Amino acid sequence: MIRELVIRNFQAHGKLVLKLDPHVTTIVGPTDAGKSAIIRALRWVSLNRPKGSDFRKHGTDRVSVSLRTKTHQVTRSRGKKRNSYRLDGKSYHAFGGDIPEAVSSALALSDLNFQRQIDPPFWFTESAPEVSRRLNQVVDLSLIDSTLSKLS
Repeated sequence: MIRELVIRNFQAHGKLVLKLDPHVTTIVGPTDAGKSAIIRALRWVSLNRPKGSDFRKHGTDRVSVSLRTKTHQVTRSRGKKRNSYRLDGKSYHAFGGDIPEAVSSALALSDLNFQRQIDPPFWFTESAPEVSRRLNQVVDLSLIDSTLSKLS
């Protein structure tokens, strides 16, 4: 569970500190205030998407996004000569579109955790086989199937 998000020089945000509620956090504001940029920043630190550096605030040299969970602190930074992650004080270099395995494991986030503004409602527009496939990504249904088979 993410407790705090700190965004620096990301799109509309020079510096933004968000303390997140342990249950539900709602982000509201007028059009073009940076609500979607908050979600993009969260995706950038956790999934390295969007790629590149076009999201860096105009006129700045460095962008960073930090998040704090109950057990970890993760920071993603990118500048002219620096492209890195920091997990609990240890530095990792970022290469290409991947994120370091230690960071990925610590955050345990994937595209399934993000609902973007233009995405259709989660799973409601998917076919039954696609819902099954995605559900299997969340919960290993083959384990349940084999257990039920053994019990029979």
